[in-house]
Amino acid sequence: MAKVTIDGVRYELLKRTFTARVDTVEREYKNMKSYTIPEKVTADGDTYLVTLIGAKAFNNCPLLEEVIIPDSVTEIESQESVGDTYYSAFRNCTSLKSITLPNKLTKIGYKAFNGCTGLTSITIPNSVTRLFGFDGCTGLTSITIPSSVTKISWVFRNCSNLTSVIIENEEGAVEISNYAFEDTNAKITYVGKPKDGAKKIVRIMVEVPTLLALLEGKASEQEVQTLCLRVKDAGGDATEMEKRLKKYISK
Repeated sequence: MAKVTIDGVRYELLKRTFTARVDTVEREYKNMKSYTIPEKVTADGDTYLVTLIGAKAFNNCPLLEEVIIPDSVTEIESQESVGDTYYSAFRNCTSLKSITLPNKLTKIGYKAFNGCTGLTSITIPNSVTRLFGFDGCTGLTSITIPSSVTKISWVFRNCSNLTSVIIENEEGAVEISNYAFEDTNAKITYVGKPKDGAKKIVRIMVEVPTLLALLEGKASEQEVQTLCLRVKDAGGDATEMEKRLKKYISK
């Protein structure tokens, strides 16, 4: 595979798709403090769009404070190993305090930011669907996970100071692994609203028991009020329902 080096960072070039992958920082540049990943790189007269940040990209750059990532990047790859040595995109970049992720990013790979202990702030864009990579980021205290995320796995493990997680989705809409928040004190808050299909299902589930009681003439006024409140919480219109059901209340 063809490669090109720009300001101490090597890129792999995929000629078939004319895309490029951030491969690794060369040894003599490991103490860099900042780096801007270009949207495109050129080699031998051809232009390549940078779409991937590889597993060895900025691995063990302890003085790195800032990385600018272009909107062309869609994936930060997962950790990989060579023998007993592990590599990940930003592994042990302990001086990295914050990072802005691009709006077209869809996947943050497993342990991509492993051991970034100085990281205190990160905004996950609403394009990300799979989230894996902040193991051991002890500087994080809170995080907001956008509604686009459908799978969370091993993501904030060992983030010992993480206390607040806001998931912008309804409970049950996101697949969360058993180890996603292991060794944290995170309180998870769901702030999403059920989608229309979910609302209809919830409405049917909460209506059936009380409606059966109504048909048998056994429902109390309190049961009808409770039913209406549940339907309202599920996104339904409870006002008109309450008016119509009152005549069936048992005396």
